[in-house]
Amino acid sequence: MPAKTTPPDIPRRRPHDWVAPAEPPPARGLRTVWVDRFAVVGLGVCVVALLLLAGALDVSMVVAAGAAGAVLCWLVGVVRPIARGVIESLLGLVGLMLGAAVGGWHVVRTGLTATGVVGLVTLLFGLVLLALGLWQLLRGVRGWWWLPALPAAFLVFQFVLVPVTPTLAAVDSPRSPMGSATPAGYGLPYSDVVFRTGDGVRLSGWYIPSRNGAAVAVLHGSGSTRTEVLPQAAAVASRGYGVLLYDDRGQGRSDGTAMDFGWWGDADLAAAVTWMQQQPDADPTRIAAVGISMGGEQVINLAATDPRIRAVVAEGVQARQPADLVPEPGLHGWTVQTVMGISTGTAALLSAAPVPIPLQDAVRRITPRPVLVIAAGDEIAVVQRVQAAAPSTVQVWTLPRSTHTQGFADQPHEWTARVGGFLDSALAKPPTDPRPAVGSAQAGVR
Repeated sequence: MPAKTTPPDIPRRRPHDWVAPAEPPPARGLRTVWVDRFAVVGLGVCVVALLLLAGALDVSMVVAAGAAGAVLCWLVGVVRPIARGVIESLLGLVGLMLGAAVGGWHVVRTGLTATGVVGLVTLLFGLVLLALGLWQLLRGVRGWWWLPALPAAFLVFQFVLVPVTPTLAAVDSPRSPMGSATPAGYGLPYSDVVFRTGDGVRLSGWYIPSRNGAAVAVLHGSGSTRTEVLPQAAAVASRGYGVLLYDDRGQGRSDGTAMDFGWWGDADLAAAVTWMQQQPDADPTRIAAVGISMGGEQVINLAATDPRIRAVVAEGVQARQPADLVPEPGLHGWTVQTVMGISTGTAALLSAAPVPIPLQDAVRRITPRPVLVIAAGDEIAVVQRVQAAAPSTVQVWTLPRSTHTQGFADQPHEWTARVGGFLDSALAKPPTDPRPAVGSAQAGVR
């Protein structure tokens, strides 16, 4: 009778064994290694090219990018499938967000420029790396460990892709070209003007001279130029006001880097107010500001800290901070607040622009100076919260049937009458006191 033999112990492979699985992984061909490493190098070159085109590249960044690329190329060839899948998926996610934000947004706004083309190539490498990473994860993860995959993918989509991608597009926005319209098309005299902000950025604009001694700055919205607010500016000028229209930094003919969230608005508008105060046809104590969309948020924000602005008109104001949002109960409300908080935090991390204060805090600081807010149907709830913060000084004109910033287009005569009447009241020249100044009578008697 043959002797019994004890079968050798066969270790069971765990699905989460990242480092040393009992069974050696199948050999990887040179072709697979080449594809992975080529995609990593391609993505790195594209990122460096985007930084170069943005003017944000220096020697230290080149060295850091080269070292990071070398390490990642080495890693994707030696680590286990799960670790490799995680690395490639993360790199692919970065390429996907950066490529969509830069490439897609630049192509939509400015066509096939160098930045747009490099951005689209970045998007392509991001998709390739994401596909390779998911394939490696599919090979390396087995059993019930796949159960958390779908909720994890949803969380990444909701709290990474959704808030970060548009933020990347906003913090370094492509330049929008000016239209062909000018104030002359409205029968208004004007002059081309140039002035500089406190941080040295050169801004370009038009000035329509004042006939009543007061001046008003009219600000355009996100991703546009002064030509977009010419109708509103002409309506204000028809009341006799001097009107200054200018392109935000990075837009139209102004220098600097654009930001679609409008966080540079304080610096730009402060320089505009200083320029208007220096004009011989304008009383430096009778200055107001009218803003459309992002411009409306900018005029409210600056007026909170700059008492030189006597009155504010803001149309199309929307939430700038999580604190501006209308509270909603439940998971949906928490999700909206969180997504906006991630977006705001990402913008603060990537941009040197100062983060604006919530609109409610701003209108409280503006008091007792008057504010007129014009709100379309989907903006009314946010604007009502703003008014509740300073009910004695904030007036609201609601247009339930209008859409964002279409108040003038829908009701031009009513818009002109309401805004003009508000400015007339707020900027009225103080009556001259007929009584002699204190001490003047005594000064004439010796």
